[in-house]
Amino acid sequence: MGQEISQDGKVVIRLSGSGKKKTGEPEENKKSDLGPLVNLLKAIQKELAITKLKGMGMNVGIKCDGCSDQNFYGYRYKCLICENFDFCGQCFEERKTAKDHELGHPFLLIETPIIDKEKEKGLADIIKKNKLKDALKDTTHETKCAACKQDPLMGIRYKCDDCYDYDLCQKCFEEGKTSGDHIKTHSLLAIFYPIMQSFKKEDYKLVSEPMGKGCFGCVYKAELKGHSELICCKEITLTNDPDDKLNLTSFLQEVTLSQELKSNYIVKYYGYSIEPGLDSKGVRLMLFME
Repeated sequence: MGQEISQDGKVVIRLSGSGKKKTGEPEENKKSDLGPLVNLLKAIQKELAITKLKGMGMNVGIKCDGCSDQNFYGYRYKCLICENFDFCGQCFEERKTAKDHELGHPFLLIETPIIDKEKEKGLADIIKKNKLKDALKDTTHETKCAACKQDPLMGIRYKCDDCYDYDLCQKCFEEGKTSGDHIKTHSLLAIFYPIMQSFKKEDYKLVSEPMGKGCFGCVYKAELKGHSELICCKEITLTNDPDDKLNLTSFLQEVTLSQELKSNYIVKYYGYSIEPGLDSKGVRLMLFME
């Protein structure tokens, strides 16, 4: 059995021989028979990876400055320091450097290709003229700066891609501050807006009776603005007790962190809504998820 990969990325399998073992075959030859199978599995894995990337969309007109791949698929990482500098997902993960790009430069993660050329041009212009800092100075994130402890963190959030749960504010990033295991050459992702989106009461509608109840509340089916399919809504009632308020802050930070983990095995949260509780007692936290 043999295999090869065609130019369009598909696996082509060739079968040959009867498949019967030869009598008296040396042990080393029996072991070597696994070679073609291992190569086939690797080729299939590669094809599956290519298929997944294609499903994420093509970055038309964009060239990776690490591997020179033109119109690459999948995540795109745009450097906020270097002019017109992009990495594909693989080159970002390999922590490559090229041209004037250095380790420690922050990247903007672009998960969905930008189709509108005017928007692409506008983004490049904003980065070139260094206008991002002023435009986002009033943005509030549900986390704190690991260096100066600003809480909540304001402005652009610089999240380390090498350290666990490590963020810097604009000032500490510019001053090159570090703490703990974080060093200046770690890869940073610039986050412009909070991961967890806040919704208003008119943005959603509960369309079922409670599907389940637990210690912390009820679960409903719901319609959410911007989503064509029904989603799940978890209602949690919190009192004015100080411990409940502390738990609320901790919970939102935990959900925010889970949003940043890219995995099919982690529940995706779309956002939340906080409303007055029934009879004006405490608050109702509505969590929207898959």
